[in-house]
Amino acid sequence: MLVVANEDNHPVNIAIHMVFVPLIYATSIILAALLPPIPLASTIPPISIADVSVAIYAIGYILLEPMAGLLMLPFHLGVMYFAHTLPTQFPREVIIKWAGALNVSAWIAQFLGHGLAEKRAPALLDNLFQVCYLGT
Repeated sequence: MLVVANEDNHPVNIAIHMVFVPLIYATSIILAALLPPIPLASTIPPISIADVSVAIYAIGYILLEPMAGLLMLPFHLGVMYFAHTLPTQFPREVIIKWAGALNVSAWIAQFLGHGLAEKRAPALLDNLFQVCYLGT
């Protein structure tokens, strides 16, 4: 079966999404892990903003699309692991520089993919919920 690309599923934009949406997510979590943890109570250890973000995103993904969400769970856990491990291996400034540069580059690629391949604005400008959970 031959699939003809149209403005909504251009193969170049799909390829860009498959690389850069996970990169945006991972670098955002890595940067969030560098923020100070949120203190809850004297008997409960503080919680990381990155951990809360991963939990919300993973649960939302599972609720939205159960099979894909469960298949993506190792990716979410891996991102969380690296978000906590990288600061023990590299200085904060190096992590901020590289994760920030990759995040900005990935956003630029997303906008270029939509503008050049699909000739439309990214969904971020249309529907924030769709962007958060579908990455389109």
